[in-house]
Amino acid sequence: MSASVAEHGGTVEKLTGDGLMALFGAPLAIEDAPLNACRAGLDILARISAKAHADGDAGAALQIRVGVNTGYAVIGSLGGELQQKVTALGDSVNVAARLEGLAKPGTMVVGESTYQLVGDVVDAEFGGEHTVKGKTDALKIWRIDGLNADVSRFGASVRRGLTKLAGREHELETLLNLASTTHRATRGINISGDAGLGKSRLVHELRERIQQNDFTWLQGNCSEVGRNIPFLPFIDVVCSSFRVDENENEIALERRLKRGLERLGLDADAEAPYLLNLLGAKVEGVAFTKENAEGAGVRTRDLLTRLLYERCQVSPVMLYIEDLHWIDSASEALLMRLMEDASELPLLGLFTHRPEYTPPWEDAASSTTITLKPLSSNVIGELLRGRLGTDEVPAELTRLVTEKAEGNPLFTEEIIN
Repeated sequence: MSASVAEHGGTVEKLTGDGLMALFGAPLAIEDAPLNACRAGLDILARISAKAHADGDAGAALQIRVGVNTGYAVIGSLGGELQQKVTALGDSVNVAARLEGLAKPGTMVVGESTYQLVGDVVDAEFGGEHTVKGKTDALKIWRIDGLNADVSRFGASVRRGLTKLAGREHELETLLNLASTTHRATRGINISGDAGLGKSRLVHELRERIQQNDFTWLQGNCSEVGRNIPFLPFIDVVCSSFRVDENENEIALERRLKRGLERLGLDADAEAPYLLNLLGAKVEGVAFTKENAEGAGVRTRDLLTRLLYERCQVSPVMLYIEDLHWIDSASEALLMRLMEDASELPLLGLFTHRPEYTPPWEDAASSTTITLKPLSSNVIGELLRGRLGTDEVPAELTRLVTEKAEGNPLFTEEIIN
């Protein structure tokens, strides 16, 4: 359970004998803390269930309940100079304990404050209102059964319905023109901008406008809590490239990977173990021991490079890596190699990142950077009218949204919602 918490950016605040309490967003701030708490909770349930099945009768009584709550808490250090620990106190902590008590064995429930923040990206079922000790108002709870296929904030926006694109026509035209030259040579396009300025939306519009048969689309995502996981975005790339089903067992997965490698003209028996290792499957052999991790990493990087080369021989490839500012060093080195060495391959590298990060290939002749700036007040007004579906918007409302959003389209839409 502690490992699940750590892998999703949380901190174990204390062990309670038959459980634990974890904090997400304190003492270290992380983005999307409520969602990461839900991810950790689902991961805990999955791990405990797997262990119970593996232990047979001995694990039959191993049942876990998870409660997640979001809100204010007093965070501080307790203890003397020789031994201190961070603790959290307050009503939010007490409510989390009450929610855990309301969960049925093998399930996770969240309170209303958490559900409001993650409802768009989770598979949830309303669990009713419950009266609990110490609270005058009944608690509304939701059982979280899983995450949606696309758990990004932008993915949630797509499901709600996007407002008409505004203020980014020039950038989109630039993207389309660069994409049209990819058939002749490798290009790298870096889209830079602060959170919420529309990087993902711009890529979405590009994908909507290009002919799907003209490109093989491969996508990977970097993660704030995955910076130390080698080749993290390329796990997604391999899964999409080989059409891996997340529910496949390891035997079926190995068979699928080998078939795909053979179609690309690669040595399936020699290379499949490295892809299996990348995807988290257990692989036997000296090459995959902890002592040989560096050698396996080099071999994996070379294999991933060759996979992209071979894909480009079949059709032009659009390789989209999101949130490059969180990229791990192994993936960064691989992308640098691709951008430097693949000059004649029909490959378009499409990278989004925040301004604090600079891609090491930015100054290469084949690289172009598109920097997104805040939208003008006129465009913010256009977004406001489009989202509300009316041309008649009170001037005071327009002024308020324009002032609060500060030119940020995501902030604009959230304020309107």
